[in-house]
Amino acid sequence: MNLIRKFVVSPSHHMPIVVNTLRKKNIIPIFDYAVEHSGTNNASMVKTEIKNIIQYHPGHFSALKLSAFDLERKESDIVKDCMDIVKMCKEHNTHVTIDSEQVEVQDKISKITDIVTQEIAKENSFDNGYIDYDNHNTDMTIYKTYQMYRKDSLYSLETDLKMYDKLGIPLCPKLVRGAYLVQDRKTNMLCDKIEDTHENYNKGMQMIVQEMKINHGIKLIAATHNENSMELLKTLINDENHDKIYFAHLLGFMDKTSDKLAQDGYNIMKYVPFGPIMKTYPYLFRRLIENYELTRFI
Repeated sequence: MNLIRKFVVSPSHHMPIVVNTLRKKNIIPIFDYAVEHSGTNNASMVKTEIKNIIQYHPGHFSALKLSAFDLERKESDIVKDCMDIVKMCKEHNTHVTIDSEQVEVQDKISKITDIVTQEIAKENSFDNGYIDYDNHNTDMTIYKTYQMYRKDSLYSLETDLKMYDKLGIPLCPKLVRGAYLVQDRKTNMLCDKIEDTHENYNKGMQMIVQEMKINHGIKLIAATHNENSMELLKTLINDENHDKIYFAHLLGFMDKTSDKLAQDGYNIMKYVPFGPIMKTYPYLFRRLIENYELTRFI
């Protein structure tokens, strides 16, 4: 059980300790409710758990995994739940990331992410049609996640950057390599070689940083444990974009690297999975399987 608590946090007992420890190191928590596919009857409970964390620990980041809201429900109902949480995040100075999931449900997740982001943009837009995302301490940001192990990832990212720009909304991507390799391998949507995934990821970072020079509202979360990608991102960070670029690691993984990034003045986040410990096993096992090569950093 002690090993489990290295990666998953009990919200009522362990969370305050974890949050305080991270903040003392200048590491930003991303709260992630780690009970997946909870079913229709539990959607309300999931929302309550997430809102409780936002209320008790304001001023951080909250990750939304839409499968926890039961993706079999009507799209409008899921959007309503997301909007309810996002509006609460805004009230509590909390930013939002909406996670990507399996290929079979990702189109629906992407669509809901776009709807929620655009609705919030309408509420927060100024006369020029843009949201003032430059001050991340006062304006709530929604990050859309891209899985770079997909063959179409760069195309999707480039298409969304153009679409959001036409809408007058800065797209704020979160890049991951992908955590559903076992489930998604059979879809023929994934890169054939790991090297292609690495190339997609690095090109994605470069594309986003290049767009930052034109659209100053764009922000980036680079969620990666890959040392080459982290070193590349360091070369892309400068005085103008420093406050808009974040590294992100999983709780319990590469902690020494996370600490060093924070000490060197980079923006670093830690995903903090939480929930009833016994119900988070599927999440934990999936993370360990997909990141087995990182167990040397545990």
